[in-house]
Amino acid sequence: APGASVPTSADNAAFDSASSAIAYTVTLNATLTCLNLTFGNPLVGVITVAGASGLSLFGNLTMASGMTRTFTGAIAFGGVGATHNVTSNGVSFEQAIRFNQGNAVLQDALTVTGSGNVRHSADVLDFNGFNVTTPSVDQTPDVLPRTWILGSGTLLLTGTGTLLGHSANSLLTISATSSTIRISDTGASGKTFEGRGFTYGTLDITSGGAGAVTLSGSA
Repeated sequence: APGASVPTSADNAAFDSASSAIAYTVTLNATLTCLNLTFGNPLVGVITVAGASGLSLFGNLTMASGMTRTFTGAIAFGGVGATHNVTSNGVSFEQAIRFNQGNAVLQDALTVTGSGNVRHSADVLDFNGFNVTTPSVDQTPDVLPRTWILGSGTLLLTGTGTLLGHSANSLLTISATSSTIRISDTGASGKTFEGRGFTYGTLDITSGGAGAVTLSGSA
């Protein structure tokens, strides 16, 4: 709301009709740290979130349905023992989504495009049975214990290069036997899927073109 102070990791932040009753733009030109971050549309029009500075969240993220996102700063979730409920409401992301610490649970489908990707470094990342579209998923480095739960949804990997990366698997647990993982890029660049000995559900390679798909490690 207008006149509010800069939040800390213990404060909630909300941009909605209390901020403005008509369409407006929020520009993040410095790193924003807060607990729960909620976007809600004004009474007339939609909210636009712009800028390229990072977001550091210690709680939940809720996007507003139909909102405009040109914001490209990295989004990092952290906090020892924190819970992160992530609600996209149909809004796609075009930046790095970092699950650095805490137990993260998707509340709906997640879509990451462009140069963004999903990185999981510690604790729990639960797709909760929802579909996830992203250029790649990075499970490195292998420093802290972490559990990745795909559930029954589809993971669509749209990028090139290393689509699923593991530096090692000694501290990683994957629950993916009911999931579908699909590789879709049809360009000339190569794609690598690092299985690392984990058990997956269905691996669907729908990509074509000149770019080879390499399966590295057993899957």
